[in-house]
Amino acid sequence: MLRILRIASALVLASTCVASADAGILGWYTTLSSTKAVPPTQSSFSGIGYFGKTGNVLTCNVYCTVNFGIARIHVGAPGTNGPEIGILKQDAVGHWLSKLTLDAATLAQLEAGNLYAEVTGLTVPDKFRGQLTMTYALDGTGCPTSVATPWVSGIGTPTPGVSIYVNAGGAPANGFGLLFASLATANAPINGCTMLVDPNVAFVIPLNFTAGGGWSTGSFVVPPLPVAQRPMYLQTFVADPAAPNGEFGASARLTINFSTYPL
Repeated sequence: MLRILRIASALVLASTCVASADAGILGWYTTLSSTKAVPPTQSSFSGIGYFGKTGNVLTCNVYCTVNFGIARIHVGAPGTNGPEIGILKQDAVGHWLSKLTLDAATLAQLEAGNLYAEVTGLTVPDKFRGQLTMTYALDGTGCPTSVATPWVSGIGTPTPGVSIYVNAGGAPANGFGLLFASLATANAPINGCTMLVDPNVAFVIPLNFTAGGGWSTGSFVVPPLPVAQRPMYLQTFVADPAAPNGEFGASARLTINFSTYPL
């Protein structure tokens, strides 16, 4: 525990607030409304969408206050219209659920935030739209322990009042570590690793890893608005005297963007 506290103190002293670049995006959400259509419409309908990517396949789930019309995915930056890349199919109760295979160029547009979902109803005013927004993203790179590079991941759709899970691993069996949960990023070198969250404005949670080196927080209930309108940044540090730097390993940074549309 003294080693953990010393590591925490060193991380705070080394911290600077400079963001790093994205390394991999894991999930997206959107809220659809008539005000986001280009140009805006007078439709009274709205909706939400949740999206996950496995390889080059995007799984789309769109739910709206109307179950007739056509739902499409387009390439286009916010405030612009762009080409359609797929029409979503409806299930028996009218939800649009489909898998779309994306080419490399479209995947790049997805990761840049330039895909949107749009539903067109049966009458002219009934058009509403939402930009796909990242939910979980991995930023930067970690540094290894003696057994693996630590990792941290999120499970669940982070909307107000919903339980999500944060998992961590890559530690020696029965090891110890710290989870930093912060509202600001950093990019501070420390003993061969990089502090990617700002510990000066972070909650610090002690970690006790299992015999297999895995660990889970259990459930975390997303706070209500307006708290959930700011991203949260997570990074784990794992104490390990046998690590290449003789002290610890670290994960990449997990960014959680909270949907502002409650389920």
